[in-house]
Amino acid sequence: MHRFIWNRINIQKHSFISWLMVHDKLQTLDNMKWSYIPNHCCLCMMAEENRAHLFFVCKWSRELLRLSSDWLRLTSIPARHAHWIRWVLHAFGRKRRFKVVGALLTAVIYEIWKERNNRIFRNCAQTPNNVFSVMKKKLTHRFAYCYPDFRLAH
Repeated sequence: MHRFIWNRINIQKHSFISWLMVHDKLQTLDNMKWSYIPNHCCLCMMAEENRAHLFFVCKWSRELLRLSSDWLRLTSIPARHAHWIRWVLHAFGRKRRFKVVGALLTAVIYEIWKERNNRIFRNCAQTPNNVFSVMKKKLTHRFAYCYPDFRLAH
């Protein structure tokens, strides 16, 4: 898990938020017992907000993950974070691709959390397509910086 979240290709703020998510330390509404905010997912408005729903079940989050996995031509990303590490290790080993997929998944986690906070605290919302476009640009630059010879599908 450590190598998955904390590797040189990951953007540090993505790694930090991902580490908090994995350890269930993000202040999701179910973790904030004193919260004055109604406990519903602000991304899909279809369920209570908790870690499992927000990152793995929510329709908005699943769409962002689908767009991201299509970009790297990944198939069948597991629906639970506990299975992500085994899936990435099994599929990609310790190669460069492992780090790229890890960077993608930590970026997805970060962007979901950022979108959730923007909706709650700034009252502004974006579609998964818009968020993915910005995320893709950031990651493309990061991948090019870390691996100048590495090419991704556009």
